[in-house]
Amino acid sequence: MTTLTEILNNPEEHYPGNFDTPERANALLTGLCQDAATEIERLKAAQPDYAWPTVQDYEADVGLKVNDAFRSAWAMARTTNDLFDQMGSDT
Repeated sequence: MTTLTEILNNPEEHYPGNFDTPERANALLTGLCQDAATEIERLKAAQPDYAWPTVQDYEADVGLKVNDAFRSAWAMARTTNDLFDQMGSDT
């Protein structure tokens, strides 16, 4: 399956014959830019993909119970990430 990045990296290979005039090339490239913009927006809207969504998931995978300090730090880190997202930070 061809990915969008493969097409964007070499559009002439994937759409031969569409670069014979500037108008055709511009139309194709504009469409590819719109596809790329749509994908970027989709990726920006995705929530963080944490390895362990909850402390309970982490405990189940590692096979031990964590202490209160760990739970507090976990909650603080997740809250901080949520705040950064709300403020539009890239960190």
